[in-house]
Amino acid sequence: MGTGKHQFNQVNDTRSGEVAVSGAALQQPVFKISFRNKALAFIGTTVALSWFFEGWREINSNLTPAHVFVIVAGTALTLALLAVQGYWIYIEEKLRGTLKKRIGFYENIYARSELSKRISGQSGEES
Repeated sequence: MGTGKHQFNQVNDTRSGEVAVSGAALQQPVFKISFRNKALAFIGTTVALSWFFEGWREINSNLTPAHVFVIVAGTALTLALLAVQGYWIYIEEKLRGTLKKRIGFYENIYARSELSKRISGQSGEES
């Protein structure tokens, strides 16, 4: 049964008769992005990528500053939104303990973020 925000699961080891307790209280908090935010980021990335292709199509037909702006804005926005989504995935994996490779760019963002301060504060309180 769960108490408050921490839910514990008991696992009986039938070989030794010991009970192991695992749960959110023993692990670092899980970083969750709401479905709404994930959907908005995905839709924004899709729209920005379509701007890139539209800008490319227009540049091939007629080179104007407006068309260059569309392709540059589409590229920049696509890369920015993909970086945000990559950061979300990176932090989820890091906090779960399943991170395979460290990425310095994301580590720097995480070190400066409010999230890392909250998590280090929570783990200090539980000790």
